[in-house]
Amino acid sequence: MTALANVLLIGLGLIGLAMIPLGLPGLWVMVGGIIAYGWLTDFRSVGVVMIAIVLGIAFLGEIIDNWLGFRFAKRYGGSTRSGWGRPARWVGRRGDRRADRRRRQRYLRAHPRALEDWIAQSGNRVSPFDGMRVTWAA
Repeated sequence: MTALANVLLIGLGLIGLAMIPLGLPGLWVMVGGIIAYGWLTDFRSVGVVMIAIVLGIAFLGEIIDNWLGFRFAKRYGGSTRSGWGRPARWVGRRGDRRADRRRRQRYLRAHPRALEDWIAQSGNRVSPFDGMRVTWAA
């Protein structure tokens, strides 16, 4: 059982490390590996204190990760709202299509020839604003 626990700990640690550059929650896979290792060894080598330390470091890492995401989003021209893209990945795409549609409509009202220019320049017959009714004010 100890050999299986060692293999599981090393395997989940390496898988977690490989997931991080892909933007996947590899940190939590590694935390799960440590908890699984403790469970398989009847928590003889991994106790409550060790699990609390690992969870504390993991939460601290997530806080720093999100803080840096907000900071650099703002520094490189993103809005404060754009910084929420990182935490939103945990929940999944919200899919606020109505807000996207309103944003496109505001843009087209402000730039009435934008759609016609786009079609004329690219030769496309399909609008980038599919599914949206557009009216031009005279």
